Amino acid sequence: MLRGLFLFFKLGLIAAVAVWIASNPGMVSVQWLGYQMDTSVGVLISGVLALMLVFGLFIWLLKSLIKFPSTVSLAYRSRQLKKALDALVEGGIAFIAGDEKETLKQAQRMNITRATAIYGLWFQARLAVRAGNREEAMALFTRMGQMPEGEFMSLRGFTKLALLEGKKATALQYAEKAYAIYPTSPWVLKTLFHLYLEKKSFDRAELMLDQWKARKGKEKDLKNDLKSSLYFEKAQQENMSLDSKLDLLGAGFDLAPQNASLAEAYAKCLQDSSKSKKAQKVLEKCWELSQDYNVAQAYISLAPVGRSIEQYTLAQKLMALTPASKFANIIIAEAALKAKLWGEARAHLKKIPSVQETPYIYELWAKLEEAEKESPEVVAKWRDRALKGLSDFTEKRHNSEARRSDAGRYCGSLSCIMADDVLSFPSNENDSKDETEAS
Repeated sequence: MLRGLFLFFKLGLIAAVAVWIASNPGMVSVQWLGYQMDTSVGVLISGVLALMLVFGLFIWLLKSLIKFPSTVSLAYRSRQLKKALDALVEGGIAFIAGDEKETLKQAQRMNITRATAIYGLWFQARLAVRAGNREEAMALFTRMGQMPEGEFMSLRGFTKLALLEGKKATALQYAEKAYAIYPTSPWVLKTLFHLYLEKKSFDRAELMLDQWKARKGKEKDLKNDLKSSLYFEKAQQENMSLDSKLDLLGAGFDLAPQNASLAEAYAKCLQDSSKSKKAQKVLEKCWELSQDYNVAQAYISLAPVGRSIEQYTLAQKLMALTPASKFANIIIAEAALKAKLWGEARAHLKKIPSVQETPYIYELWAKLEEAEKESPEVVAKWRDRALKGLSDFTEKRHNSEARRSDAGRYCGSLSCIMADDVLSFPSNENDSKDETEAS
């Protein structure tokens, strides 16, 4: 609105000046090169303005002619870039859909600009990895490395390929080279952390974690999980005193109390130090967060061996913390069977929903019927169901793994093209989020 008012003010000012000049025309006489020109002030001003307009138009035309080649070149590059970006999107969609022919076609179109050529090579490398063509994938990663902006992506591809082949030492070499190029990359730091952790190079692994500036939220939680894993691995070293183990495991538990393996090891060390009550609290806290079956078993085993009633009491106490847990009735039924509390065992087995029934549940029923001296036919019926369920489960798992292997060949995400996970390989990474992030 202010700009409109200012424009209105300028127009008004110009109109006022024009009216004033018209009211006071005056006369101007100019002698130049033997000529004399007599005119009014208004005409002179109009002539000067007209000359200025013509001169400005001439300058504009001259600049346009000078810039014409670069303008045409820029327009051509813009069209090429648009085509390449369209190919990038269409290639990503084709890649996710599993259309290898279309993906290769779009990858070739990406090569028309330097900005997208590297992603064309990336798509081709991914297809080569899917097809198990190691030589072609290596060649494509090498070509990527020859581009200044593609060296890091090339090293990441080589690292992932080495990890898929189980060559951890080679993967470590590539990851260290990538670290030299991009030392703040979360992928590099996490990859090196796991590789160093596997080598028992705990100091280097901890250094990688310290350099990772994780943001709040999930990244912070992941960093705490990794640090707790580091403390857990440190505590597994031979010739380490019990006090040192307690310090490490306690620090790890404070960071990630949901870490079941660490909580079990910490509770065992506490029990060895005659701190049974604290061991119970550790496992209770871990159970509330993770509801891990092994944590429940470790908690129940805190009761002295042979005292099945105490074990049953512990099971009830643990389940009172999380009554909605899918393991609640199973664990209490197990403890009741060991304590020979047949009625309680039967009551809790009946509470297990049919959707949660497994061959193991059928076996618990068989043991219960056998303990209560039911007819052999009833026991055999439950054992037959257990065997049939186990057979069905094995067949389903085989089919599921076959489908997952098929689906893994065509999984992916367009976001990984632009995000940090630029070269995440599919297939085996469906079971594990990222092979470099699973120790």
